[in-house]
Amino acid sequence: MGAEGVGRVVEAGSRADPALVGRRVIMLPSFRFGTWATRTVAPAGNVVPVPEDAEALQLAMLAVNPAGMGAPWSL
Repeated sequence: MGAEGVGRVVEAGSRADPALVGRRVIMLPSFRFGTWATRTVAPAGNVVPVPEDAEALQLAMLAVNPAGMGAPWSL
């Protein structure tokens, strides 16, 4: 369950950019990766790096609630 989410990349597969490891990201909504979990696995193409200082709650809703795009930072 779950579509949108925010988290930190802890591992990258062999075809993903290793620079993603440790980065804070949002997941593009799909209902395929179970974001109502402590950890999940998603393709690198389904994550977008975001600023470290942005509020987690706003980031988690960003992909499904674009009104948050008025935030003081940009993707």
